[in-house]
Amino acid sequence: MLLTAEQALHSFVESTKHYFKKETWANIRIEDAAVQLQYPFDSGICSWVKLTGLANGWVILSAPQEMVEVLLREKNRAVSEIDCREFMKEMAEAISENAKKDLGTDLNVEVVQQDGDHPNFSDDDELPVFVVPMVWRNHQANLVMLIENLSV
Repeated sequence: MLLTAEQALHSFVESTKHYFKKETWANIRIEDAAVQLQYPFDSGICSWVKLTGLANGWVILSAPQEMVEVLLREKNRAVSEIDCREFMKEMAEAISENAKKDLGTDLNVEVVQQDGDHPNFSDDDELPVFVVPMVWRNHQANLVMLIENLSV
């Protein structure tokens, strides 16, 4: 059984909301999702989550460096580019694990932190890209999904 787009989006969005509420004591505002035909690559610091099993594809958490620096300062942690990247990876791991608990053990998640170019998402140029803008304290981040065998 494949995931539906609604199930996967709902689970990752809810996991993201839960993370921000727990870690920052502040709500993150979720804006209307959009379906695009390609990934918007000018999105700041990113962590890529590789999905296999129940769905094959990627979930990308992206945020501007300024937002990540604020999050690190609130946790009294060091703020450097490396610290920001590592923190984004930690955030993606926590959100992914919560989503996996919701979606079941047939979904495998692996956070892949990459510097430079994005991973090869698919050879299919028509792969839909689901972009969910999120706003936390006037900073906009994005939750992006590219799922190859997801029923839409």
